[in-house]
Amino acid sequence: MSLPSMLDAYFANALSGVHTSLVATVTAYDEKTHRATVKPSVRMLMDNGIQIELPELVDVPVVFPSSKAFDMEFPLDKGDGVLLVFHEQDFSAWKNGDRNAAPSVSSRFGLDAAIAIPGCFPKPTKGKARIVVDSDGVITWEAKKMVFNEQVVFNDDVIARTDVYVGAGEGPGVSLKQHTHITPAGPSNAPSPLTPIPPEK
Repeated sequence: MSLPSMLDAYFANALSGVHTSLVATVTAYDEKTHRATVKPSVRMLMDNGIQIELPELVDVPVVFPSSKAFDMEFPLDKGDGVLLVFHEQDFSAWKNGDRNAAPSVSSRFGLDAAIAIPGCFPKPTKGKARIVVDSDGVITWEAKKMVFNEQVVFNDDVIARTDVYVGAGEGPGVSLKQHTHITPAGPSNAPSPLTPIPPEK
């Protein structure tokens, strides 16, 4: 065997254990810890033609956009797609909270050094709740319900197509459609709008 062939065989064997990124499927997810069990979705093809099915990976951190000022979180179900990215150093100590972690083993890009990024599907998928931004910058929210736990400020018109209710909890509230004012002569009729509803922008 020539030297170039020997080198090719050596590097091919050395790189067979190096993993950079893989598509995978969630088989279990803990929403409290943001850790998932995932199954790689593509088998490894060896030089001799043999295909190897990779094992499930456990305790994989799931990465959501987050910072000290803002974070985003959504559910992950069995069968959801993720992109696995493999670290060049062992990061088991980091997973336990050490921000200046020292590697415990010398392996690089191993299967046990993966993080998962949600949203990797072979075709576009639509969730039960969606936020869509079109080319004109219009944001459309599709959700069963939206809950705001703090103050909400609108700097422009608010257009409600059905009704607006004001009240605490699920008890009695005020409907703007049915709202009346108490006067000395009795309850007034609901006031009619003085100006037309502005058009949507």
